[in-house]
Amino acid sequence: MTADNPFVGPRSFAYGERLHGRDREVAELGDTLLAQRMVLLYSPSGAGKSSLLEAALRPRLEQLQFRVLPTVRVGHESSPTFDSSSVRNRYMLSTLLSLEEGRAATTQLSPTELNDISLQEYLELWDERMDDEPDDPTELCLFFDQFEELFTLDPTDIKEKTEFMTEVGVALRDRRRWALFAMREDFIAQLDPYLSLVPKRLTSRYRLDLLGVDAARVAMRRPAAEQGVDFSLDAANHLIDDLRRVRVQRGGQVVEELGPYVEPVQLQVVCRQLWSSLSS
Repeated sequence: MTADNPFVGPRSFAYGERLHGRDREVAELGDTLLAQRMVLLYSPSGAGKSSLLEAALRPRLEQLQFRVLPTVRVGHESSPTFDSSSVRNRYMLSTLLSLEEGRAATTQLSPTELNDISLQEYLELWDERMDDEPDDPTELCLFFDQFEELFTLDPTDIKEKTEFMTEVGVALRDRRRWALFAMREDFIAQLDPYLSLVPKRLTSRYRLDLLGVDAARVAMRRPAAEQGVDFSLDAANHLIDDLRRVRVQRGGQVVEELGPYVEPVQLQVVCRQLWSSLSS
């Protein structure tokens, strides 16, 4: 077999790659964002939030004439040459460093310059740029991925978190700005003290679950078909059953049963290995 391996393995899907098995979720999440302007996307670990954002939702919004800025990570690392002791707010600097990745290297601001401006001031630079390019989208959309990092990096810096969320809230008062926050569901409760700082208090939420059986079957068979390879239905069903086996306690004994879900990452890893073995 000489066709390229269509399964990504343990990494997330990237922009430009086809994400199969999530058409319903992409449509529902996109509609929710369009209707509400701000959405909290949450899921169990490993459900594929990053893949959904980059490979599916970002291109869908671009087709709708949104300018989707580079995905924000509040745990973005700054240059080791930058004096971290002078950082005004580590989460805001990380946000702006993430956003700068969408600007040409010759126009990027230095960490020192970014450290001195607010998110509102930074987004105004994007607004000015769009005003100068009348044919370009006029609606900005922000993706905050792995937002649980706000709570895992340093659980003690309450003041810094409050200042960060306040700046985010001020920037999002502009109704031309849209935002999606993606995080693991086990950290949602830690958002509660900060919700009043953000417009609409992130009341619009969407839960992304693991892959159901039908979706897992699509995620296995369709990428292979696009490479001209028939991933037989029987083989797909057999592999899905292997991947969704769970141990449960029944009558004082631990037994294996078929669960309702498949972990997307595990599916990609197994299918990539299987494809590679057929190619050797």
